[in-house]
This record gives sequence, C-alpha cells and structure tokens, in this order.
Amino acid sequence: MSKLFASFVLAGVIALALGACHGGASCGADAGCDASKADCGSCPSTGAKGASCPAAGDSCTADKACSDAKACPSAAGCEAKSSANCETKCEASSKDCCETDEACASKASCPETGTCPVAAKGASLEATLAASGAELVWGAKRFDGGVVLDAFAVDNELFAVVKGQEGFEVHCIELTTGVPRWLTVVGKTPFRTRPTVSAQHVVCLLDNGAGMVVLKRRNGARDGRVSTPLKLVPVGGAGSTESTVFVTSLADNAVHAVSPADGLTGWRWRATGTMFNGPVMSPSGRRMLVVVGTGDGEITALPSAGWDEGQPSAPAWTRKLLGDLNGELCTHSTSTKGAVTSSILASCQDHGLYCLDGASGTSRWVFRTDSPFTGKPQAAGGKAFAVNGSGLHVLDLVTGAELWTGKDGKPGIHTKTKRMLAASAKSVYLTCGEGIGRFDATTGAMLGGTSTAGVDFLVETGDAGLLVGLTRCGQIAVLR
Repeated sequence: MSKLFASFVLAGVIALALGACHGGASCGADAGCDASKADCGSCPSTGAKGASCPAAGDSCTADKACSDAKACPSAAGCEAKSSANCETKCEASSKDCCETDEACASKASCPETGTCPVAAKGASLEATLAASGAELVWGAKRFDGGVVLDAFAVDNELFAVVKGQEGFEVHCIELTTGVPRWLTVVGKTPFRTRPTVSAQHVVCLLDNGAGMVVLKRRNGARDGRVSTPLKLVPVGGAGSTESTVFVTSLADNAVHAVSPADGLTGWRWRATGTMFNGPVMSPSGRRMLVVVGTGDGEITALPSAGWDEGQPSAPAWTRKLLGDLNGELCTHSTSTKGAVTSSILASCQDHGLYCLDGASGTSRWVFRTDSPFTGKPQAAGGKAFAVNGSGLHVLDLVTGAELWTGKDGKPGIHTKTKRMLAASAKSVYLTCGEGIGRFDATTGAMLGGTSTAGVDFLVETGDAGLLVGLTRCGQIAVLR
C-alpha cells in the first residue's frame, strides 16, 4: 500500500485517510462536529464532542437523509434522496449504496483505532483510488443495471458475479484493457461459494445442493449442468483439470472426482481427519496435484487422476504440521525459463507460517512468531503476506526472511493491514483500516494512500500489480 503526493493539501488528506496504519488523530470534537455544519450525522457516537455536536441518535434533516448510514433505507433499492453517493435503483443494502460524505457519520464507519479516513465529497471511484498515487489504466460502467455480488481476478482476467434480470451471471473481462470477453447466465439459484477458475474451466457450485455449472474458461460456454443434487456437501470451492472437477465433501469427509459434463462421480479418497479446506491445485511435472487439508494440520496431495480412472493408489505426498490449520491453503506458482516452481503456504496454530514445496511437500521454511497465524496467507511479487496478532508480516517467498520492520526494529508494525491487494517489483497495495495504502516493495515505507469510502469490492490481483475497485452498481476502476 504506498506512494508520493504532489501537493500539501493532498498530503494532508492522505495523512488522515491512512492514519489507521500509523496512529493518526482520533475521532473527536474536530472530526466534523462543527456547529456551522448542517450535517447532523457527521460525528461518531464515541470520542470527545463539543456541546454543539448532536447525539448519534438524533434524526437527520430531510435534505441530509443519507448523511448517516443509519438513516439510509434498509430495504433493497437505494432511493436517490440527497447524498451525491446514492444511486437510484441500486439493488444493494443501504450501507453499500448510501455511503456517507463524512467518513465518521457513524461509529460503524470509523476504523478500529478511531481515526477518520476522509474522502472528498462526490469523488468518483477512479478519483478515490487515484488518491493513493496510482495511475488510471481504465474505468467503465458495466453489467447493464445488474448488482455486483462478488469480484475477483485470476491471471489477466477479472471475473464478476452479478445478479441480473434473468438470474445470476458470470462476467469475464480482460483485466488490463477492460474488454469484455464473455457473459454467461448460470440460472436462478445462488452460488454456494465463489466460482473456481482453472486453466480450462470456471466451476460454479450452486446453493442448497442444487448441483454445479461448469463453464469453459475461454468463451463461457457451458460444459454441462448438473441439475440433480450432487449428494455432496462441499467444504469450499472446487478444483479442476481438463477432464475432471474435484470437490471435497463434508457428507463423507472425502475428495470426489466428478465429470464436468454430467456430474457423474468417479473415484473418491477419504481423509483420516476432518476435512478443513481445499481442494487447491498445485502443478507437479506433467500432472496437477489435488491438495487438501484437515483440521488437525495434515496436508495431503493426490494425483489428479481423471474421474473415470481408478482411485490413486497412494497420495503423492502427505505433510503433518505441528498444530491445527488456521485458514485456507494458498498456492502460488512461478515460471522461470519454462520450469514451474510451486509453493503452498499454510497458517498454523503452532505460531508458524509454513511454506511447502508444492510438488514434493518438503518444507522450504517455517516462520514463527509469538502468536498463531490466522486466515489465508497470500503470495505475490516474490513475497509472502500473513497475519497474526501483531499484524501483517511480509516475508521473502524463497527464504522466509522477514522483509519489513518498524522504525524501532519490531516486526508486524502494520497492525491494521489485513490483506494484500497487489504487488509488483516497485510497490505493494495493502488494505489499511478503512483505507488503502501504497508501500515501497523493498523497504515497506508508505508512499501514499486513500480512503475506501464508496468502494464495495477491492480485488486481489497479486502479481498483476493492479489496484482494482468496483461498486455494486457496476462502476469499475483499474489503476497501476
């Protein structure tokens, strides 16, 4: 999260916007509690207040109906009342549509530290993200009035799950140019999990046991639809190869190999412990491996035999960690002169972040701290990113050495940074309290930042190094 700013005024704005990372001024009597302001929802319910600052429970005047998130309509459909940030017919919650002009209009909008990100009134999505110092690559309005439910990036493609008039849609857009590649209406049934994208397929697991829909990644065409229940209770998403979809099921604690065309189930492999997450796919020679984890810290990689082949006679490898898994597994692959190197990162209850070789399961390194790592680790730009009680740790992906330290030499200084959005050789974008920070990729020094007010989705682009934001109403901004 980082970069330089040109003017004194903009520097002041950014300092407030990312004070959450470095302890800026707390929400107090000077945070919008000016008697001259008609905005009666501009103060948080906590912190010092002047006598002129109305109580949080006071109702707002008619012309300021959207100044307080609590005053926005709670039903679907955001009426364009008074706030410049409200959009007519936006079929999302009021908190998403009616973003307050004042970042501290309610307690919910303040970061944990009590500092107040400040966004310019009426700022566009592009302008908001550009305040971090990033340059706009492209921006557009998409999805023809549909409501964006989820967005994510894989390689050079941006995927969006949209609720349209005809049902739930999957959109594929070229990430660097904004050119739409394809749109497929999947059906009326909501998705159980985020669609899983492999080299050949996009796998959509449907809610309420309704089955799955498999799309061809290159053009969005349906490989098939399983309209009958799969008789599986998926643990998470799915993995896939050209011929087979792999699903882990809580029903029998097993990995199932399924036909993408008709949902016929082939072989299955049952875990010894309770299935915790997966499957994730890891390259290994000519064939991918299907990697799964159990709650007691056992990670197993299975050969990706086709659904109509026999069950693998034995796992390709198994590794037992010294504690329970604390989050989803992360896989990351790099290619150098045609040779692919894969890594698997695992957060563990034993206070360790493990990096395993994806092909063999051997340990590359273990990084330990005073508290357990939690959540899904991330990898990009030659770095590993993981969170524990002391904050975000940034490590060299090859050696496991910690790269960024605080002013006093203490690690984990970015206590309010929880997620890496993008990383390149020059800069890293991280979430920071209620904002985004841009950091020097080598030193970790903050270079810039901005508030996330009005941004509904921040997409992780990893090695692509792009800062991507969307609104539920279809605005997209991609910056570098």
